[in-house]
Amino acid sequence: MLMMIAPEITRVLPEIRALCERQGVERMSLFGSATREDFSPTTSDVDCLVKFLNINKPGIADRYFNLIEGLEKTCCRPVDIVFEGNIKNYIFREILWDVAQEKLPLLHQRLAELL
Repeated sequence: MLMMIAPEITRVLPEIRALCERQGVERMSLFGSATREDFSPTTSDVDCLVKFLNINKPGIADRYFNLIEGLEKTCCRPVDIVFEGNIKNYIFREILWDVAQEKLPLLHQRLAELL
């Protein structure tokens, strides 16, 4: 399956890159409707899998909330963030892993070009 990123998200990748750099994000991936053809510009949210640098240092809560607020403002829609490595539900972890194996490498490549 060819990776698809909603045009509304692709358009703001440079702003997402800058926000990730400011908030100490090591890696971010999209999953959910933002990576499928059923993305709705009016009703879809954006689901992100995020890995922060220095997660055990003070200030992680501020970086987390600043990232959510910045992404919602940049993408003009609600954003859900899942911490990479903190997924306890084995069913969700397996589903997300399958999606990541199938779809996310291209997004990693696109964000890596920006980050």
